[in-house]
Amino acid sequence: MKSVQISHHINRVKKDNVKWLRYANALINGVHLGKDAIPNVLGECTSCQWLSDHSEELVYINARSPQDEVDLFHFDLVEQVYMLRYALLEHYLDIFKIYLPEFNHSFFSTLFHSKSTHSVAQKVKAKETYREMQKLVSELNQKLLLLENSLLHPCQLNIA
Repeated sequence: MKSVQISHHINRVKKDNVKWLRYANALINGVHLGKDAIPNVLGECTSCQWLSDHSEELVYINARSPQDEVDLFHFDLVEQVYMLRYALLEHYLDIFKIYLPEFNHSFFSTLFHSKSTHSVAQKVKAKETYREMQKLVSELNQKLLLLENSLLHPCQLNIA
């Protein structure tokens, strides 16, 4: 696996994380969004799927480094990335449901097409959720950088 390919996919995951953050901010600010803003079932970008599909290969790359330099923790990093991504998308879904309730699968909301107004409490909750998303994206970027460094520069990770 080429280092350029690893970097490319990790950067795409970072961009995808920022995309969901932008969508959440747009919803909170009343900006109309296109179909791309509708969360899909798994919320997985192709690069996240790439990380998953190649996780064993990523473990192998790190295993070729001397054992005393790296403690083969990158698989845990991939798992951490997935958990953080899941939390990010769950937070986005919470905001999405507040601002676009017509996409909820409620029979009555579909039947009556009621315009919803957002309560002050819902708006406050959405803003708090957005701040949590910002923290998650920051943490994800740190984990992705650590993953990338552990794969591309394993000799520099000689931690005492």
